[in-house]
Amino acid sequence: MRQLMAGLAGLTLMAACQPADTEESVGTGPESSAPASDEAPAASEVYGDPPHGTREALPRTVIEGPDFTLTELWQLDGFDDPQGVLHLPDGSYLIANSGGGRDEIDADGWISKVSAGGEMLSERFAVGMTAPGGMVLDRGVIYVADGDTIHMVDPDNGILMRSIAVPGADRLSDITALNASLYAVDGSDGTLYQIAGADVAEWVQDERLTGARSLLADQDGLLVPAGASGSVYRVDEAKRVSETMSGLTGVNAVAPLEAGYLATAAPGRIVAISGDGTHETLLDTEENGILQAGIHVFGDTVVTLNPLPGTVKAWQIGPANAGASDD
Repeated sequence: MRQLMAGLAGLTLMAACQPADTEESVGTGPESSAPASDEAPAASEVYGDPPHGTREALPRTVIEGPDFTLTELWQLDGFDDPQGVLHLPDGSYLIANSGGGRDEIDADGWISKVSAGGEMLSERFAVGMTAPGGMVLDRGVIYVADGDTIHMVDPDNGILMRSIAVPGADRLSDITALNASLYAVDGSDGTLYQIAGADVAEWVQDERLTGARSLLADQDGLLVPAGASGSVYRVDEAKRVSETMSGLTGVNAVAPLEAGYLATAAPGRIVAISGDGTHETLLDTEENGILQAGIHVFGDTVVTLNPLPGTVKAWQIGPANAGASDD
């Protein structure tokens, strides 16, 4: 299997040293990277003012997967511990800023709105939260997981419509829809909650789900990554819990591809998982001090969240490079 280079986020961080039309390809062979240039890009090639500058005209990192490529589209800076993303019907994104987490004194979390092209539209689109995480749009309402609370937000104007206390919950970090119900996860004790309107009830409690931070719904139920064990568990609608993937130490989140999944694993890995469960690391940003948290696939776009240094990055899924070959 292709051995891919670690620490590739440095390509993005060193972008100011490369020409504007260069693509950096991450692969195994000597021809997988474009030659470096001493020519510095013009200042006008960095769009937007700090802290929300979209570096869309700088060199793009290209990651080679088993049968696909990920090409960097844009990166937006200036977020505060981003822990959730929601794709709206108009193509824009909502980004949940957890504000350092619910254990911080006077914690202040909020939701930002970003355009499809990576421009900040509203830094504080929705406020009045503690440490918001995952979000889901269901029947015209945005539901937000936030510690011991689930918020209901108007998607048109960001107004906080209602906050629902969840007795017994401590660290609700994600929420998703499956058929006619919503489900939220609290990894502090491995509990899944079921939400119907304003009613919330404990649905499944399993110690194997301890440490889980995210959920993915598909036709067979919920996929729940548990980083402590390095396994991904499936919970079906009959409440049966079964292991579906293993060996993914620190796994944070999984997102579906046509064949297999993408995943993030603490502290800084992006991983490709094949249909048979085998996996390979595509990118490791630990040495660059960049943490990988959430990962989501929206059509042919992948969005990754970096709590440190507080960035959101979009990638485009494309076909594998014709010249790529396995060792």
